[in-house]
Amino acid sequence: MTFFKTMNDPIAIDTIVRSRRKTLAIEVARDASLVVRAPRHVSRDFIERFVQSHAPWIRQRQEAQRQRLRAQASFTLADGRMLLLFGRAYPLSVVEQAAEPCAFSGAFILRADEPTRAQAAIGNWYKRTAYASIKERIEYFSRSHGFAPGGFVLSSARSRWGSCSPANVIRVNWRLVMAPPEIIDYVVVHELAHTKEKNHSAAFWAHVLGICPDYRSRRAWLRNNEHILYYPL
Repeated sequence: MTFFKTMNDPIAIDTIVRSRRKTLAIEVARDASLVVRAPRHVSRDFIERFVQSHAPWIRQRQEAQRQRLRAQASFTLADGRMLLLFGRAYPLSVVEQAAEPCAFSGAFILRADEPTRAQAAIGNWYKRTAYASIKERIEYFSRSHGFAPGGFVLSSARSRWGSCSPANVIRVNWRLVMAPPEIIDYVVVHELAHTKEKNHSAAFWAHVLGICPDYRSRRAWLRNNEHILYYPL
């Protein structure tokens, strides 16, 4: 016997993350799974009721994420495909002969190779560009606002855009080079602020606000558009 889900079926919770936080929060992850962040003392029954009270919103977000995943799955590195760089879309030109596997000159120039090597070539080009550009922004904000990071490393994380280690080493996801410059700056400033405040306290956000007064809109852009930065690579 086959069972079909309906709009009246309860929402399934995939993960509950408990911490010292004071409020409940719902998150639809990149794979469309549902994550609930909850205080340690809140019961499972209360969490379930909270989730079901937000069922229409959750279903809408999950379906939107599934559509994005389907779009990513169908993405191909074909001639004429548009690729992002610093928030702008540029065409991809696949050529038979080229000195480098991938280059950029107002357009992405990709030497024709088997698909796996082509994908790696574009990825490597993005990573080199990301390292140079993000490192420059870290150094700029460090000089102008008195931050002292312990180093910089590119990240390939699938779950976060940046992090700051206990030793103040800044990690920033290389895919961020596809985003507009102001979004890159927001992530850089966010992580640099963690070199002074290892939390998301009012003092932490004061550092961010002092440099990026519109950080809320930049953060919203990243949340709403991050899916376009995760393919084709």
